[in-house]
Amino acid sequence: MDGNVVRQPERAPERRRQYEEKSPEQLRKERMRRNAARQNQQRALSMNRGYVAFLACATIVCCLVCGVFLYLQSDVTTRLANIATIESEIADMKSDNVAAEKRLETTMNLDQIKDAAIGLGLVMPGSDQVRYYSVENSDYMNQYGEIPTN
Repeated sequence: MDGNVVRQPERAPERRRQYEEKSPEQLRKERMRRNAARQNQQRALSMNRGYVAFLACATIVCCLVCGVFLYLQSDVTTRLANIATIESEIADMKSDNVAAEKRLETTMNLDQIKDAAIGLGLVMPGSDQVRYYSVENSDYMNQYGEIPTN
């Protein structure tokens, strides 16, 4: 019977005394404070037209930004796919060029070319007509003047 759930007899009368000791004026002020707090809560929770308009505009702007972002993402993806197809076409063309060069190299015979040139009336150059030049480590040559004709 005297466990921890049993009410303590001295606490209950204190609470009653607190309410009984308050004057009607204090009770009225307390009620007014509670009503004012309740009204402030309701005002804080309610939305006026300006706030609703602002939220609507913010939502529309957010949706537009998301739409533009998705459009740009799809555009980038499309362009990357186009670039990939063009790069594969370039690789195919390069391999075709290499194959064509190999085919030309194998079909050309220098003896046949020499015979065809002699048949057209061309002659082999003499030793005084041949000029040699040396090339440094570069694979190209700049021409700074006219080539002599003699």
